[in-house]
Amino acid sequence: MKRRAGLVTAALFLSMVFSSAELAGRFVPFVPEELDNQPWKITKLSDDPALKKRYILYVNFQKDGTAWIATTDGLFSYDGHSLHRYAREDGLPSSFIRSVFVDSKDRLWVGSDHGVGLFEHGVYQPVGSESQLAGPCVRRISEDPDGTMWFCCDRWPDATVKGGLTKMKDGVWTSYGLADGLPSDHLLNYFRDGKGRQYAMTQVGAVQWLGERWGEIPTPGLPEGVAWMMTGDRTGRVLADFSGGIYANDGQAWTRLDKSAHSPVLVTREGETLSMDYDDTQLGYVVTRFEGNAFVPISAAVKTPPLMVECLLQAPDGSIWSAGNRTLIRFQPRGGAWSEFKGLPPPVLSDSMGRVWFGPGRRIVRTVSTNQFEIWEGAPSKIALGPSGTVYQLTDKQLTAWQGNQTRTWDWTDVGVTQKVDSLWVDGSGVTWAVNRVTNALPAVSRMAEGIWSSVANTDKTQRFSVPVFEDPRRGLWFFEGPTDTEPPRLVHLDETQRVPYSLEGLPGDISADQCKVDNEHIWVFSSNGALFNDTIKSPTGWKRVVDHGAFSVYSSKRLGKALWFLSDGDGGGRREIIRYSEGVFTRTPAETGEYLGADRDGSVFVQDDEGLLILQPDRPLFPRRLPQPLPSQITS
Repeated sequence: MKRRAGLVTAALFLSMVFSSAELAGRFVPFVPEELDNQPWKITKLSDDPALKKRYILYVNFQKDGTAWIATTDGLFSYDGHSLHRYAREDGLPSSFIRSVFVDSKDRLWVGSDHGVGLFEHGVYQPVGSESQLAGPCVRRISEDPDGTMWFCCDRWPDATVKGGLTKMKDGVWTSYGLADGLPSDHLLNYFRDGKGRQYAMTQVGAVQWLGERWGEIPTPGLPEGVAWMMTGDRTGRVLADFSGGIYANDGQAWTRLDKSAHSPVLVTREGETLSMDYDDTQLGYVVTRFEGNAFVPISAAVKTPPLMVECLLQAPDGSIWSAGNRTLIRFQPRGGAWSEFKGLPPPVLSDSMGRVWFGPGRRIVRTVSTNQFEIWEGAPSKIALGPSGTVYQLTDKQLTAWQGNQTRTWDWTDVGVTQKVDSLWVDGSGVTWAVNRVTNALPAVSRMAEGIWSSVANTDKTQRFSVPVFEDPRRGLWFFEGPTDTEPPRLVHLDETQRVPYSLEGLPGDISADQCKVDNEHIWVFSSNGALFNDTIKSPTGWKRVVDHGAFSVYSSKRLGKALWFLSDGDGGGRREIIRYSEGVFTRTPAETGEYLGADRDGSVFVQDDEGLLILQPDRPLFPRRLPQPLPSQITS
């Protein structure tokens, strides 16, 4: 499997990473090979946990790009990142949503098995009543150029209810049924072509409005059977999807195009005629384009069993959406969310200029703009992110800092250590701390303030295993120190003036460095039995159990402003979740998989799992948005 490097600003690491550089060299232009094997980038949105196992009946779009999805278990909105569900408990007349339609005023109409209404700003307002409709189950909604609304009512899933076709013009409701010439009251669709001809589609065929009633379509050539939908192309032809294939009407007669099976047809804003085909060899669906006398595949196949494709629509951004059964697929033109590069190292950090830096290996690559790169090759070294977006490079002999386009270099003797630094940390006041592990002694520590390095005393009577674990959000650096024969492990706070220990005595289980965190007021520790404890920093009163989160281990944690985020996992069936603590309030969000909790500059956190990136914004921690991974590979950094 090829590794893909997606340019996502959320892919930031504050920790040290291996990369490469040569101090005597310069960054030079670099052009990685961009792979573009298909003109479409494919996302199977129905794999999102929110939509899994739900039957998807239709989709439509508002002008801002918001997708509205009708399912048998709720109405969903999708803003390009996250899904949000609305159901009966949110004011809808039913959770069984049959159809969605966005009219010329950008209003959202919602059809259910209990009528139709408008849904604006999270509020559902019924329009008319079930008695004014031909039937309660509204399968499709359409609009004429003059604003007349049409509602197609069928007899599914309850065959005992009545159906038919209803129009609403200037507040007046009119319904049509068998007595008005419809061959069936199980209405599937309605269409008005560019010449004003009106068509009604039913499960036993299509009819045309003949002035006073519905009747047989005058132009010959249409087959018997289910009439699913119609649309028109730029030449004025009417295209119809029947159970026997796709037919075109040139004004004289209907002729069958290349396809022999039912599949929706779409005429894009660019004038292309598209449809869907199931590829038996690839066991998946492909987008096809009509080219003169045949539909030709233009996308890769999406692995899925054969299904009932309900609709094929174009979103405002030009992407093509297909919905049906338990499947919702988005086919994006080139230039979508992801680009694929061959041979580009993984992204590791972002600097003050917004440039993304890539590693590891024997080279450093950074972006100049979205599609331009520079490379600096040389001997292996480390790079780390410092204050204000400064990028540090550590080699065996010296430390280099890139701040914007400025470069500064120090020998290790200038830093105040006798050998190379193992790690760099930046506290809440902007002071940079350099730590060097010394054999059989506590780490050597230096700090840089206002461009000047100075050594910091770090001595203690007991010799313990000591490792830096996190920077203080106010000032200083925290170390985790292992137990002795007589004393438990402890945390130590070090700043330029003092060294203050905090005992971990009394906590259950074995505490390790990766189970400790600190915010402005508290020290936090996850124990091995899944409980979260804290104690105040300024006036320690003893460890307090604050929450049992049902998890066995903590994979990662982040501090962003006043909020602490924890990614935890359960043992023996316990679910994985993201826990956020802010100002005394805990919120929890389920996560499928993932071991790394990352942070973005806007205060969001993200988790990589098997399906892409799960992103939680600070103002909406309970409503994660998902950036699906580029198929078929997985995100690795």
